[in-house]
Amino acid sequence: MTENTVTNAVAVRDNGPGAMVEQYREEYAALVPSHVNADQWVRLAVGAIPGNRDLEQAAKTDIGVFLRELKTAARLGLEPGTEQFYLTPRKSKAHRGQKIIKGIVGYQGIIELIYRAGAVSSVVVETVRASDSFRYVIGRDERPVHDVDWFGGDRGDLVGVYAYAVMKDGATSKVVIL
Repeated sequence: MTENTVTNAVAVRDNGPGAMVEQYREEYAALVPSHVNADQWVRLAVGAIPGNRDLEQAAKTDIGVFLRELKTAARLGLEPGTEQFYLTPRKSKAHRGQKIIKGIVGYQGIIELIYRAGAVSSVVVETVRASDSFRYVIGRDERPVHDVDWFGGDRGDLVGVYAYAVMKDGATSKVVIL
């Protein structure tokens, strides 16, 4: 690799989305909750983009949007580019159909936020397969009855999912079924 090529590669890297995150490292560190390791959070944010051309291009379309989405993740204390806080390329009318970065709180991020609120002792999130036995009657049953033969082989196709929380006082939240 020639010196010119290395210099160009460094320049591109230094002007990319990761470099912008590093530039605002102190601002992000101030935003994350105290229980979150700020250095680790910044490393995740910087590492979320490289290797994914769609995300790189979307971040470069409007770096300000990308940095604002990261601020949202920082304020919530969620890890960007993970199942807690997805970074996704989305088409934008404001940018003439070009893709920008949109942050989406994932179900693991929602669960993390629920636990942090302090009123929940556990969260149950399960998938229901065709061979499973699943019973739940709204208004009659407090929680679903879901029997699974974990060692019986193929459970069949996915037919649904459900979730609920058990509060510290033992009460059950609303059951969500999809």
